[in-house]
Order: sequence, then C-alpha cells, then structure tokens
Amino acid sequence: MFAIGFGMLTFGIGTLVVLGATGELALSAYQKAQAEANAGHVVPTDNGKWKVELPATADVGTVYVASSRLPKTAGLRRWAPFAQLPVHEIAPNRVWAIFIRSRGIFEIDSIYPTFVP
Repeated sequence: MFAIGFGMLTFGIGTLVVLGATGELALSAYQKAQAEANAGHVVPTDNGKWKVELPATADVGTVYVASSRLPKTAGLRRWAPFAQLPVHEIAPNRVWAIFIRSRGIFEIDSIYPTFVP
C-alpha cells in the first residue's frame, strides 16, 4: 500500500491512499482515534506500532487500487490512471490510525482512509 496523510508517506503493494481534503473530517477521525487509543482499544502491528481502525464514510478520502488487485466488494468511483498504471478509484470504508507508544502515551504516527473487504 502507498499511503499519504498528515505528512506521512508509506509504501507497500497495490494501493495508493490519499486523505480527503476536508480537514474537519480528518480532525474528527484523529480525535476519535486518539480517544480509542487512550482507552486502550489498540491492536499491535507487526512493526511494533499500534493501530486503531474506525468505520468511515466515502467522503473521508480517496483510495486508489491497482486494477489487478481490485476487491470485488469495493465501491467503484472511476477508472483513474496513475503514473501510467491501470488503477481504479474506490470509496474508503475505514480509517486506520497508527500510533507509537512513548513513555506509556500513544502518539499519532499516521492516519489515512483505506478499504477493508
């Protein structure tokens, strides 16, 4: 996955994620995720960080996925070639907030919309 959000950039396979332009939605997702993290509702990740997963509406952002990896249950918005590659724009259904834990306090590392089948 290639993700962009709150000054963060991560790379992986098959997906480009762009956080929506609506700052209010992004701030709301961040505040909800921070509250969940503070309440201990986090899941450890493979890289030593912690994840909070929140439900999301389609207006929270945009997800681009390689046509070869298009989930059958995804809500297609449009075909959107990116960097001369065949990709589709799909609607997100989750927000992932990734935290690091420093001195017992969860601090946001990244937050971005995603699609989970």
